[in-house]
Amino acid sequence: PYAAAVATLCFVPVAVYEFGGGRLLRSVLPLWAVSLIAFPPPSGLDQRVIAKLQRTATSYASGGLDLAGIPHLADGVVIRLPEAEFFVDEACSGVHSLFASLAFAGVFSVAVGHGLPRAIVLLASAVAWVIVGNAARVFAVVVLSTRYGLPVVDGLGHEILGAVVFAAVIG
Repeated sequence: PYAAAVATLCFVPVAVYEFGGGRLLRSVLPLWAVSLIAFPPPSGLDQRVIAKLQRTATSYASGGLDLAGIPHLADGVVIRLPEAEFFVDEACSGVHSLFASLAFAGVFSVAVGHGLPRAIVLLASAVAWVIVGNAARVFAVVVLSTRYGLPVVDGLGHEILGAVVFAAVIG
């Protein structure tokens, strides 16, 4: 089924070009690019990306905590403070933001007519900003919950913080 889905996905732009030419293909490409989100990466690549994002967010957030003078220990994907522990879960790894940001950047590039070089730079910058934003989110969760007692570890506060960081990344 996966190979058939990929084959179909590859067939669509060819068929559109065959029946409508380059002009129709350019108008359909943004919609086609969004459909790429529906396909998980092959060979467990998504799980490897999630694990790497978890470790990176933990490491960068730990660096921010060091700069802020907050005593802690980064242990794998856990940030330990004397008063609390924070586990950087798969859902908090930034993988959803990564794929959504890449999709947004890709669709935006096609929609505004960026050439391939500019699109590649935009996609690369989206990856960098997702990494920075996710580390900032983990840092913010630790600081806001331990220093200010704000409910951002889970629930509505966590979701709002995530949405604010995602909006900043997209911006």
